Amino acid sequence: MGNFSNPTLWAAAQRLAFIEKSAWWRGTVNRQDLQAIFGVSLAQASADIQKYHELNPGALVYNLNKKRYEGIQTMSIPEGSTTLEEALRLFFPGGSNERVRFAASGMAVASAARLDMVALPQRSGNLEAMRRVFMASLHGLSVRMRYLSVHGAKDSWRVVRPHAWGHDGNRWHVRAWCEASGEFRDFTVGRIVDAEWPKEAEEAMPVDKEWEEMVTLKLRPASGLDAAQRAAIAQDYGIAANGVLTISVRKAMENYVRARLHIALKDGTGAQGQLEEVTKK
Repeated sequence: MGNFSNPTLWAAAQRLAFIEKSAWWRGTVNRQDLQAIFGVSLAQASADIQKYHELNPGALVYNLNKKRYEGIQTMSIPEGSTTLEEALRLFFPGGSNERVRFAASGMAVASAARLDMVALPQRSGNLEAMRRVFMASLHGLSVRMRYLSVHGAKDSWRVVRPHAWGHDGNRWHVRAWCEASGEFRDFTVGRIVDAEWPKEAEEAMPVDKEWEEMVTLKLRPASGLDAAQRAAIAQDYGIAANGVLTISVRKAMENYVRARLHIALKDGTGAQGQLEEVTKK
């Protein structure tokens, strides 16, 4: 919907998107919602709702008794245009967008938040060091950094050639050629204590084959579970009956996926969880 080169059109597109999402997730939307969130006039809010009527005829009906527009049961919305996380953030009591006025649509405001997330410790490193490592990765440079490792030598300075970044679902890693070990390694960003200013590398960096190669994991509910448990796991992961869950991942990040899903690591170690591997590629 958006036109990022024109702020006015972009703002209008944002309001139309909100109308659609509110009607689809909450089932309701009215002019006061648009006023409270976007700071527009009542006339502009009316024009926005009318415009949405033109774009998606029949999606909204006006409830005269409650003085609000309601999304019909069969209302359609473009695939991928919204997520459950967005709905929770925008519309659910305790979500981060406190400008949404539930009372404006006749919805009772909860006395206490009904949305929460587990707050894990924040893993952050030295910002200046991260700046230098990032710059090296961006421009193909070499950087000498001080790294705290939980394996082998601790608190050591090493020269690396960073070239890629990956997130394992919990923390960031920088993928880099390590001159000391003569191989590509993942370095946890939070353990980079210091870094010197990056400089031109003395020689070309090898190809990171594990980063370039994609592998496919085929998973199914663990055979050790009973039928009801397997059905529940299949529903949870969106696996069709007697089907498999197929995940494509970089070989360099394969173990992160395995660890997150509690399936055996590449070396065969690791606890078995609710999923098991069907085949390896």
